[in-house]
Amino acid sequence: MINTICTNNLNSMLELLKKITSEDYVIPIKHLNNSTIGQHCRHIIEFYLCYLKGIEENRINFDSRERSIILESNITSCIETINTVIEKLSLLMNYQNAIIFEYNYTVEDSQSNQMNSNALRELLFCLDHSIHHQALIKVALIELGKEKLINDDFGMAYSTIRNNVYS
Repeated sequence: MINTICTNNLNSMLELLKKITSEDYVIPIKHLNNSTIGQHCRHIIEFYLCYLKGIEENRINFDSRERSIILESNITSCIETINTVIEKLSLLMNYQNAIIFEYNYTVEDSQSNQMNSNALRELLFCLDHSIHHQALIKVALIELGKEKLINDDFGMAYSTIRNNVYS
């Protein structure tokens, strides 16, 4: 179930990426501290890639993601990688194994901690994280005058949509 929701969410990104230009993908957005749509897409995808790697190792650390310049600068690479993530997620239907979650919420490298979690909970985190960054992508599209490329629900939490509290 969660895999399907994540896939639907990632497919909404694919739909958008097929509509925007390569120039729009890399243009700095003033109201997002000069970040780009590409940087937000890379960030979303790398959390999913980190999740998938973590499933194999029974240990997830989102801080250890790769931060690929190619994903944030090349829209075709981004689309291909999203398709790969979707394919791999389809193989993990409701995978709930216990997993170690590693984190560091300080600026000190030596302050790493860990806690018990499970794979499904961390996948939900990836989904919530994706929605948050899609909201920022929506801000970028508004600044570019291209908000019509997405539906009103893009970047909107499901509970917000359900309760219709954004109108």
